[in-house]
Amino acid sequence: MISLNSRSVLKMGFACCALLLVCCVCSCRKKDVRVVRIRVPEMSNDRVATIVRNALELELRRDDQNFGANIKTGVATHTGRAVLASQPVQDRIKAGIQKVGLAVEGVTAKHQPNGNWRDRHVVSVRVPDMKDKRSANIVIAAIARAVKGKDNKNVVIDRDARIASVTYDSFKTSFKNLEHIVANSGFQANEVPANLGGKDALRHGW
Repeated sequence: MISLNSRSVLKMGFACCALLLVCCVCSCRKKDVRVVRIRVPEMSNDRVATIVRNALELELRRDDQNFGANIKTGVATHTGRAVLASQPVQDRIKAGIQKVGLAVEGVTAKHQPNGNWRDRHVVSVRVPDMKDKRSANIVIAAIARAVKGKDNKNVVIDRDARIASVTYDSFKTSFKNLEHIVANSGFQANEVPANLGGKDALRHGW
């Protein structure tokens, strides 16, 4: 028969084992933080600096699967939570797109629940000048930044030097991806030439 003290010791032993297992799992998560510099020769004004920042922040978040862009109709969409229906967020979206030099005709949000996602909302933004993949990239990144509502501290823009410094986890993205998302927004990034809406400029079938 096991005494009370023995049972207590066993419980403590199990608890220690569980804690050790959690620590092992956490320590096994891979992370490789790196800092890179991307030179953008055309980053001579606030508009271009904003486009570059928005693009890099979108790449770091890797959440662009929740966005869509139809260059035939000039409508960009974003699927997210109920906050998309709020007027302040819609105002930020409009202002963010205008900041990168594109006019906005309207911003609307609809409640479209899907299965267990009860508060699913889709915001649609009408941008008449979104006529190619380059401008679609710019609009999508601007919407993502507006919904987030604040700068990502891992992206530092030096407009005078025309350099973007990015801190990133190489297990989540790559230096090449960071260069290419800037190039696909229409600006040379280091030695990567500007891709003004080439065949690989958009992901997820935008």
